[in-house]
This record gives sequence, C-alpha cells and structure tokens, in this order.
Amino acid sequence: MRAILIVIGFLIVSGCAMQSAQEPVPTFEHLMFKADERIQARNFEAGRKLLSEAASMEPTRKEPWLRRAELEFKAENYGAAILAAQEVLQRDAANTRADAILTVSGLRVAVQSLGRLRDEKDVNGPVHQEAQKLAARLRETLGAKALLPKAKTAPRKSVPAPAKATPAASSSNPFSSLPGMN
Repeated sequence: MRAILIVIGFLIVSGCAMQSAQEPVPTFEHLMFKADERIQARNFEAGRKLLSEAASMEPTRKEPWLRRAELEFKAENYGAAILAAQEVLQRDAANTRADAILTVSGLRVAVQSLGRLRDEKDVNGPVHQEAQKLAARLRETLGAKALLPKAKTAPRKSVPAPAKATPAASSSNPFSSLPGMN
C-alpha cells in the first residue's frame, strides 16, 4: 500500500511539474518578424499589437517605433505617426526617416486644420494671426510654390476652322454673284 502511495505521489508531482512548464518567451527579433508578417498580410491591428510588445520588451530599441511610424503614416493616421516618430527621435535624434515622417505628418495635420479654419466664417483674433505667421514661416522655409496648389489648366477647347472663302466675282459689280442681278 505504501508503495502505491509513493508511486501516486510521484506521478502527481511529476504531472504538476510538466504543467508548470511555460512556452518560451518570444524574442524581440521574432516579434518584429511576426509583426512584419501580419502587416504584409494586411492584418494591421495584429501588427500594431506585436510592435507594441516588441517595444515593451526592449524599450531602448527604435525599430518597433520606426516601423509603427511608417505604418501609421501610410494609413494616414498622422497623429499616431507623429507620436511614433517622436519615440524614434528620443532614441536616435539623427534618424532622418523619423524626422521626415514627423515633419510631413505635422504639415498634413496643419493643412487639414487650416482647411477647417478657412471654412469657419468668424476666424479672427489670435488663432487667425498664428495661422498667418505659420503660413509666412512655411513660405519662407519651403518657398511659395511648394505651398500653393498647382493651378489647374483649363482644357483646350477646339476652335472650329474658319469658313472657306467664296471666290470673288470676276466682274466689278459686287452684286453680280446674287441670283437675278446679272
């Protein structure tokens, strides 16, 4: 009887030990690879989640934030792209891709906001003045041509060909070509 209890106890302890074995924790590289797979499969939410997990796993790495900034920019989620690009720049201040995403996303948000302000009837005061200062600064930085939309050229209309001239009469009487005037 004692031997049976010992065997049962051993089986219980070994069974518990097997159940407590956990799946291995995925590596940073594995999470990034899986995120790219999900994004390529157009499962953007799963890709975002995996990028967030990778960023949490290795908070000093810029790669998940840069990938997230690119993803959000392509999806035209400019606010989220700005936040992710700022995270990259906190980790690598010289990253030109993050800086470009930050700049262009900021400009697109500004253009959208200015468009909404323009539609408002009563936009005067400090907001209007700040918008004018911003526009002047953008013209100074980028040049006026970069800020103005390309003028739409009107489609060319075909002009009918002029009517063929009738040959002049051979007589000196201008009415000779009329019927009954000979």
